[in-house]
Amino acid sequence: MSKKIKFDYNGNTYNLTYTRRTIEKMEDEGFDITAAQTKPMSTLPKLFKGAFYANHPNIEDNVIDEIYGLMKDKQGLIQVLAGMYNDTLKTLLDEPTDEKNILWTTSV
Repeated sequence: MSKKIKFDYNGNTYNLTYTRRTIEKMEDEGFDITAAQTKPMSTLPKLFKGAFYANHPNIEDNVIDEIYGLMKDKQGLIQVLAGMYNDTLKTLLDEPTDEKNILWTTSV
């Protein structure tokens, strides 16, 4: 189970998380986590916005921007979001635990 960030804002409870599908959507929209160092002004808000996709897909961008503006400890928030994002990416390489796993070999 991936980590979640939970908070209340304006009478609503929000649960932010990432899934493989939401990260794929972010990438389809041009998100590139490696750009965080060179383009933080555009990358970091998109990292925050993408965390809404799984549980709050219909929230408007201006509300996300407003929430981000009110968040305390943004540096800590971004660190947690980046960790959650990376944890979700790692699931692509997780080994299956099912007994019906497919074994593969190479041939010449």
